[in-house]
Amino acid sequence: MISAAQPDPVKVKKIVTDILTRSFATNQSVLAVTGRGPESEQRLGALMEYAWAIPAGSGRIYVNATHDACALVIDSTQKVPFLTGLRANSQFIRKVCGWRGVIPALNRKRVLAALRPAVPHLYLWFLGVDPASQHEALGTALLQEIISDARKESKEVLLETSNPANLPFYERAGFKIYHEHNAGYRLYFLRSN
Repeated sequence: MISAAQPDPVKVKKIVTDILTRSFATNQSVLAVTGRGPESEQRLGALMEYAWAIPAGSGRIYVNATHDACALVIDSTQKVPFLTGLRANSQFIRKVCGWRGVIPALNRKRVLAALRPAVPHLYLWFLGVDPASQHEALGTALLQEIISDARKESKEVLLETSNPANLPFYERAGFKIYHEHNAGYRLYFLRSN
């Protein structure tokens, strides 16, 4: 794990947002937020910058040594500082969803949060591996580090995935599906044992 303040936060932010933008370009759940069309790639990059800001303020950012895999994790026991949240949310509205998308985005966030168990946890928001480096166990190594950190703190790891092909990956790591949700696509909620 790295701190967003070390060693070079601008460089690390670029590495993370680039990996996640490439990794999630066709993800159904992400496309539900960014939409499709001529500006969707730009909105996807802005979404990943927003996603960076939240754990940079109160969570954890994991980047492997070769800078081709990363994870953004939110700690349920920490609160996002007010100004960090305000700045990130205003950027999200301006660059990702626009004013027309605010209500659907807030509703989605509310529904997803209500479906998560009320236990101390690390929420694995994004885990991405550069597409050119996939199938080299880089995601597995990061996931194991996150699980280890959670165990040390007596917390669970919670996550959602809209990609059924990801389920065996998480199940091999000990995750179990605890809920499925229809959000216009199937969304699987998983928790560590």
